[in-house]
Amino acid sequence: MAHGRFQPFHLGHVEYLALVAERTRLVLVGITDGAVAEAADRARHLPASNPFSYAEREAMVRAAAADAGIAPARLEVLPLDIARPDRWPERLRRGTVHYLRVFDAWGEEKRERLTAAGLDVRVLQPGTRKRISGCEVRALLRDGRPVDHLVPVGVARLLG
Repeated sequence: MAHGRFQPFHLGHVEYLALVAERTRLVLVGITDGAVAEAADRARHLPASNPFSYAEREAMVRAAAADAGIAPARLEVLPLDIARPDRWPERLRRGTVHYLRVFDAWGEEKRERLTAAGLDVRVLQPGTRKRISGCEVRALLRDGRPVDHLVPVGVARLLG
């Protein structure tokens, strides 16, 4: 399983999705909610950090997966409330491996939460630096500037 806010889904997320797809038959994608303030990421709950609805982000994930050659039958997208571990048992399949890319304190916090819940967590490409930030993409969008070089073709179509 891969998870994130995907506000919006960009080329860094495509790399993440491809890494997960290489390791699993069924690619689960948990779209997390940014509504809760988190000490490890003080801006994730702000409206400017969350301009896209769940449905818009699900469409982006599906479009990006198609662009990456991941067949629809191999993809399942679901909401994942990262701030509510008590809800995970009803959302997550037993035995699911949670693949993470840890770039910052928030990524480390997610790793710790998932591990503390007894879930199988594997960090992909430890020590890798983040090359694209959703914050950067959102800033360009707010300024009316092009983002086609930072998002998959299918996502660029959805963003208009």
